[in-house]
Amino acid sequence: MSAFFTHLTLVGVKHAWTHALIILIRLRIKDEVKKVGRRVKEEVGDVAILINNAGIKKVFRVNLLAHYWTVKFFMPTMIRKNHGHIVNIASSTGLVGINKLTEYCASKFGVVGFTEVLSYELIFGGHDGVHTTLVCPSYVETGMFEGCKMRFPWILPPLKVSYTVEKIMQAILTNQQMICIPRSIYFFTFLKTILPVEAFHEIIKLFGAANFMDSFIGRQNSETEEKTNGFHNGHDTVKT
Repeated sequence: MSAFFTHLTLVGVKHAWTHALIILIRLRIKDEVKKVGRRVKEEVGDVAILINNAGIKKVFRVNLLAHYWTVKFFMPTMIRKNHGHIVNIASSTGLVGINKLTEYCASKFGVVGFTEVLSYELIFGGHDGVHTTLVCPSYVETGMFEGCKMRFPWILPPLKVSYTVEKIMQAILTNQQMICIPRSIYFFTFLKTILPVEAFHEIIKLFGAANFMDSFIGRQNSETEEKTNGFHNGHDTVKT
């Protein structure tokens, strides 16, 4: 379990939950998601809040498809009871991409689109007691992007885990449909929609996003993958 998700669990217990059950699961395997889902229902009961967060090498299978599998398993009960909350942890890179993070960004764009349309199904289907929250943080200090930095860190700083978790919990407790951390992500997303493509390329270069991965180190442990040089060079793009 990542430091980020561990902290999120502990804060959740403090805010609203009485206890936490930790079960290790290989999210990239669909049948295992169903198996563990049945175990959770048997040992804990129906799930009211589902938080999807993943960032490991099997990029699309975990970052995107695992969200779909867990939602497909748990959401029918939420709809039947008209009570529940689905929280999908995406990324600011699912709104504005980063050079040399092709596969990772593509999977996060998928999470953004999936959550958006999922919310439409719930809202227009009349399931007003089931909520969704899309979380799009910039890079969090978990070691995943160790060594990477933006040109103006006072605008796009590396996020503290505790600060990020508190913002996510606040969004969940207030049924906020989308949260970008820091708030400057809203501004960059807006710029992307109104500026010509070439002009936004200059914004990317100005803030150092074009070279963000050049100083990548990553976590210095057995899980660390070799540094990525981008999709066109045949490397995976997600580091754990």
